[in-house]
Amino acid sequence: MRKAVLGTANHMDIFTPPSNKKPVYYFKIGDSVVFNKRARPKYLQGQKAKIVGHKTVNVVIELDSPSRRFGGRITCPTGIIDKELN
Repeated sequence: MRKAVLGTANHMDIFTPPSNKKPVYYFKIGDSVVFNKRARPKYLQGQKAKIVGHKTVNVVIELDSPSRRFGGRITCPTGIIDKELN
């Protein structure tokens, strides 16, 4: 954002958010994952889940413990989850 203030940024620098999306094949079925700081709503951050399936560009997960309105299987982008370190 500092570039925009100084006038040296181009249009795409201002409006393109940084992407840390991982490829779907990075996650295997059965992997334990945790929601990272990019997850919204915020109460999902830190929640643990398991990979139960793949979609074209997303993964299907199942939360270890249901959380408010989310229970069962959820399809989510790979940019909001990280592999859990054992």
